[in-house]
Amino acid sequence: MGFQSEDEDSAHLVNEVIGNTNLPRTPSKLEVTYTHHHILTISPLKVSNDDLTSAVQNLTSAIISNAPGRLVPAQVVPNEIAPSHSSASSPPPSIEELMVNDQLVIYNAFTLPDPPALSYKVHQIEQLVKDWSESSFLIINGIGIPISFWQKLYRRTRPNVWRKIKDQWLKYKFIVGGFQTFENAEKFWSHMRLSVATQSDKEGGERLNMKVICKILREDRAIEDNKHVEAAKREFENFTEVFTYRKAGKKVVMTNPQDVARLYRKHKRIAVYWDEELESDGEESEKASAT
Repeated sequence: MGFQSEDEDSAHLVNEVIGNTNLPRTPSKLEVTYTHHHILTISPLKVSNDDLTSAVQNLTSAIISNAPGRLVPAQVVPNEIAPSHSSASSPPPSIEELMVNDQLVIYNAFTLPDPPALSYKVHQIEQLVKDWSESSFLIINGIGIPISFWQKLYRRTRPNVWRKIKDQWLKYKFIVGGFQTFENAEKFWSHMRLSVATQSDKEGGERLNMKVICKILREDRAIEDNKHVEAAKREFENFTEVFTYRKAGKKVVMTNPQDVARLYRKHKRIAVYWDEELESDGEESEKASAT
């Protein structure tokens, strides 16, 4: 059996592994990629696919056992970004880094798995609040990733996945933010029950569920926004100069209460969870940017 090698050490290694193994008569090229890259041309003596398979397995084992470094478990490649044979020459996806509770998570589009499905009912809101910052439903490289980090993981690295989970994630973020504005769970539920009772007197009754919780929180948000709109008009004598935006190249005074309130809070350095919600998803209102 004869060998031609680009690396004398590799040829010696292959001689030790294959020995007197009989292989097909037709010369075959075996390409092995590990820490270094070697291309070996094997001139076999006997035709046998089983022998060739065995030789390849033995060669692979020997190279791995003699090469420096360590084995890394293979990652499942998501269907949406699995490369085709025709794109083999394309550059690999960029490596991303994210600090999660003082642990560095390294990933890319190939190694980032699909997020698990989530579902919370109204009686599970307190569990949602806990899972938001402490859960491990999603695990990357042995590190549990709480739900609050999912947007940072998926939004740019796997945008198609982010579009599928975005609405639910933002809804849960809004509920968690609303819950955390209360001193404790008892005050949160007391406020929700009182709000439902008040609406029941006006509208004929509503059951407390996730949809109603979001409705109540939006009403609370509108009340707070209106207070800040009034404060902006009262405190800024040059209101029509400060609270403006540009439209078709012209300066226009803001009229949307949410935009006015948000810009007021920006000037006053007042933080509310729903402003953070808009900023975190990159959907800042055009009117909320002062000229």
